[in-house]
Amino acid sequence: MSVDDFAKFVDSKSPSHKENGDPIVLETLSLEIAGDTAVARVRDAYIGLVFLDTLSFLKVNGKWVIYNKLFHVES
Repeated sequence: MSVDDFAKFVDSKSPSHKENGDPIVLETLSLEIAGDTAVARVRDAYIGLVFLDTLSFLKVNGKWVIYNKLFHVES
């Protein structure tokens, strides 16, 4: 799925957290940086589910970019 396709998918979901009155869940659990690599673990809620995401980053031309994402559904 391309970034544009994913953005369209997200936009198509309604009602939003705000419209539905749901609390926003977005929590950084850990961040480890080693040179031009990093790993972050975050918890977030989306479409009624709580996810635990593990994100791998690379620093390319001075900018951090997501290289890989793994997720686990907590609820």
